[in-house]
Amino acid sequence: MIKVVIIDDEINAQIVLKKLFEKYFSNNFFIVDVCNSVTEGVKSINNHAPDLVFLDIEMPKMDGMEMLRTLS
Repeated sequence: MIKVVIIDDEINAQIVLKKLFEKYFSNNFFIVDVCNSVTEGVKSINNHAPDLVFLDIEMPKMDGMEMLRTLS
């Protein structure tokens, strides 16, 4: 099972991604967390060690690319 974290500040985007995964990919992917901010996302990645992260690029305070640089 592939562990997935969704990081997006837009609730509608989170809902759409989650529903798509549940409908089409529930046999192979498991959403371990859905986060609203970079801060939550970093904590989630450190806690869950996901295989796949869906990351919004434009978010308040820090964008997704900056977040990736902090993780590497």
